[in-house]
Amino acid sequence: MAFGELQACESTPGWTMLSLDFKSAFNYTDRARLHEIVADKVPGLLRAFERHYARPTTHCIVDKFFKVIDIDVGQGIVQGNELSPFFFALYSCEVLGLLDATTDYRCKVIKYLDDIVLMGPAEDVAADVEIVKARAESAGLHLQPSKSRFYMPCHHPASITAIKSVLPDAVRETANTGMTVLGTPIGRREWMKKQLNDKAKHIAGKLNDMLTTGVSLQALLTAMQYVPSLINHLYTLPPSLTSGLSELLNRACKDTFVKAFFAKVNLSAPAGAEGHDVTLEQLLEARLFTRANTGGFGLHDLVERGPVAYVCNMAKLATHYPRVYDRLLEDESRAADFEAHVQRAGFQMATVKDAGTQRPAEIIALRSKAALDDLMAKCALDLQQAYLASREWGVSTVLTMRGRDKLRRLSDTTFAIAVVSMMGFGLHELINVKPTDKCPLCSSKTPQPRLTREHLLTCRPIKRHNALRDEMGRLLRWFSLCLLMA
Repeated sequence: MAFGELQACESTPGWTMLSLDFKSAFNYTDRARLHEIVADKVPGLLRAFERHYARPTTHCIVDKFFKVIDIDVGQGIVQGNELSPFFFALYSCEVLGLLDATTDYRCKVIKYLDDIVLMGPAEDVAADVEIVKARAESAGLHLQPSKSRFYMPCHHPASITAIKSVLPDAVRETANTGMTVLGTPIGRREWMKKQLNDKAKHIAGKLNDMLTTGVSLQALLTAMQYVPSLINHLYTLPPSLTSGLSELLNRACKDTFVKAFFAKVNLSAPAGAEGHDVTLEQLLEARLFTRANTGGFGLHDLVERGPVAYVCNMAKLATHYPRVYDRLLEDESRAADFEAHVQRAGFQMATVKDAGTQRPAEIIALRSKAALDDLMAKCALDLQQAYLASREWGVSTVLTMRGRDKLRRLSDTTFAIAVVSMMGFGLHELINVKPTDKCPLCSSKTPQPRLTREHLLTCRPIKRHNALRDEMGRLLRWFSLCLLMA
C-alpha cells in the first residue's frame, strides 16, 4: 500500500511519516521476559529457545591489537541464528502492544524487526511516539532520536512543532523530497524514480563484478537476494516509475544466472574434480525448469508482470482507501495512465472497480480469456507439483544446510531451482514452458516428445526430479526437527 500512503501524504496537510531507530535493539532484548513470552505465545518453540539462550552465549570481539577475545553474554538476541528474527519480532511486538486484539495507537504502524514507521497526522504520530517510547523503555529498548527521520510533504509549522516536541533531534527529510520506508522510496515522483534507478545501477554493478571476477554458488545466492527486495517496488509503485527498473532487473537476473551458474559447470571434468558439480542429466533438468536454454531463468517478463500486480494493488487501495483511490482517478493524466495499465494487464476497467469494491481476490479469476489462454500456453503444466521447497524456508536455512557435514550436499539442480523458489513466488508463476518445445530429457526417443501437459505429467526424468524435490523437503523438515528437539 506504499503508493496509497504516498497519495495520502501529498494531499493531507500535516500528514507525516516518521521512522524510529532503537539503540542496539537485538543486544538489549531481555531474555527472561522473552522466555515468558515464548512460553505463553508459542510454547512449541520453548525448547528451541532454551537450547539457544538458556545459557550465556559466547561473543567474539577483536580488540585494537587484533587479539580475539571471547565474552560470555547473558542478555540479548544473537543475530544470524535462523530463529533470531522470529524471537525478536515476537518480543518487540508483544512489548509494544502490537499483538493485542485492540490497539490504542492512533496512526498506522508499519514494523519489521527493529524498524518502525508511524504514518498519520502529526499530532497522532507524536502521541504514538510517547506510547512507543514508554513501552520500549519498560522492556529495555531505547530510541535514538538523532537517527529518527520524518517526512512531511506539505510544510505545516504546527505539525513540525508537534514532532519536535517529542523528538527534538529528529531530522526532517526536506532536501531529498522523500523517505525510504522499509526499503520502498516514498516521496515526490522524480525522487522515487531517481532512488530506484540508483539502486538498480548499484545492483547491476555488483552483478557485473561477480561475472568478471568469478563467483561461487554461495555468492550467487547472496546476489539473488537483491531480487525480492526490488520486486516489491515493481508491485507497489506505478509502472511508469518502474519500467526501466523492470527491464534492467530482467537483464541482470538472466545474464547473471546463466553465465555465473551454467557457464561455470565443467561437464568434461572427472567426478569429484573441481568444477564438476552436476551431471549432464541434472543440468538438462535444471535447464528445463529454469528456461536457461532460452536465456531466461524462469521469470516471466517483469515488464509484463508489473502492471498486473499494480492493478491488483490499486483494487486493494479502492477497498481500504476509497477516498485516496477516487482522488487518484480525478487526475485525468493519472487516470489515463492507470487505464492503459489495466488494459495491458488483461483486465477490463469495470472489472477492476467492481472487484475493488466487492471482492478484490476475484481479480485474477476475472482476467480476460486472451490473457488466461496466453498464461496457460506459457505454463503447460499444473506446476504446483513442481514446487520445490516451501516458501517459508529462507536463504539462511539453505546456506546452513549446505555447510553442514552431517547432511548430504544438496545437488546443484536442487540448488538452482531453490534460488527461484526463494524469490517469493511459487514455481507455477515462474516457469515458462512452451508446449511447442521438445523435451530435452527424452532426446533418445523417436520421435522426441513435445512438452505438452500430458507429457510433463508422465515424463520419467521429471518424476525423478520431483523425487529429488521431495527428498529436499524431507531434509528441511529433519533439519527443523533437529533444531526443536536438540
